[in-house]
Amino acid sequence: MTRISHYIVSVLMHTAMAAMLWLPATAAGQTAADVCVEPLAADSVAAPDTIATPRPPVDLPEPAVVGIVVRDLATGEDIAARNADTPMTPASIMKCITSACALLDGKAEMRFVTSAFTRGAISEGQLWGDLVIMASGDPTTESSFFPVNAGFADSVASHVAALGIDSIRGQIVFDTSIVPGGGPSSHWLAEDSKWRYGAGHYALNYKDNTLPPDRAMPDPPSYFYDALCRSLDEGNIAVLDEDIDVTGSSREIYRRYSPPGKDIMRSMMVRSDNMFAEAMLRSLAPGEDIDGAVAREKQLLQRLGTDPRDVIINDGSGLARDNRVSPRFMADMLQAMARTPRAADYIGFFPKAGEEGTVRKVLKDTPLAGKLVLKSGSVRGVQCYAGYKLGDSGEPTHAVVIMVNRFTCPRAKVVAEAEKFLSETFLPATETVHEPSTTRQ
Repeated sequence: MTRISHYIVSVLMHTAMAAMLWLPATAAGQTAADVCVEPLAADSVAAPDTIATPRPPVDLPEPAVVGIVVRDLATGEDIAARNADTPMTPASIMKCITSACALLDGKAEMRFVTSAFTRGAISEGQLWGDLVIMASGDPTTESSFFPVNAGFADSVASHVAALGIDSIRGQIVFDTSIVPGGGPSSHWLAEDSKWRYGAGHYALNYKDNTLPPDRAMPDPPSYFYDALCRSLDEGNIAVLDEDIDVTGSSREIYRRYSPPGKDIMRSMMVRSDNMFAEAMLRSLAPGEDIDGAVAREKQLLQRLGTDPRDVIINDGSGLARDNRVSPRFMADMLQAMARTPRAADYIGFFPKAGEEGTVRKVLKDTPLAGKLVLKSGSVRGVQCYAGYKLGDSGEPTHAVVIMVNRFTCPRAKVVAEAEKFLSETFLPATETVHEPSTTRQ
């Protein structure tokens, strides 16, 4: 493979472009300064449904640990609680935190921006310098989940050709300074990083960072480099790959915008996309490493009114087994988010139980189908759910958190017990659901 140069372009260029790498929220969007928690108006949360009593806990054999909080959002009362303050592994319900903080930080209308520059003089059809791709961590480049934005490499090549360039004397350079580092998290298991769900996030991502059938793509920037070289070659543009002293200014020739952050987060939550989650976490702190992004996330959680000391965050997706969240913290965050001006957006990120995404078979064909919006989370020995019970008007009536760790029984039994608990909590005894879901969620 032709050598890929990764370097940082000049400080002046970096400074000038840093603000361009994410398109900021529009006037209709929310910025970090707008984060607030408003008192619930009498009509802002639906009246609580009739609750069946008693509310039996999820019944699982040892060594399983079960944590539960179900909170009435109108009164703030916990109508069910078990091991509420126990720190537990959240798995993918960590995405509830990631999306909440991204929303609070004004990322709903934000768009990732990936730009192409010529750097150097252009003379007689030759670029005496480099073609620079300034990456922003966009997770949707050539994504199968956003096909409308396909063709990035071809677009760059066509804009190079439009300048009359038929040869690039220098190199194709990726500027990754705004999203340093990249790849699978050091907190993930090595066995996970081989598979699609364990594809890491990079400054420059390509085709969901996956290879068929369901493998993680090693070094996605290299795969994009090859694709760009093919596009340039098809346009009769040669890349000579010479290491030359570049003179002349830089010129932006093409800019690609991602879909808005709210669309990325909806896709992330419904499908439980780990790479998308890492992208949204890193968007909180451009130019900083993962630790900087986590620090920013904790600032936002504190501003929301929750106590970030109760949380251990090592990634944005929940694939890290050493994340820790208590059921009470998760319920506190869900309650606080239901009181923000962006509550409808946030609740809209969650898939409907029995109908959508990873919870499409949970409570399917029951009276509760479509009446709960839940994010599921599962890794070995862990099954969690977090979200909201909805009233007839679609407004949230309850925050719901179920976290199960260290179980050794079949996962289907855990899911069935969770379904049973939810039906016995929210349905009259005559409508209680006892038929178990048999698929892993």
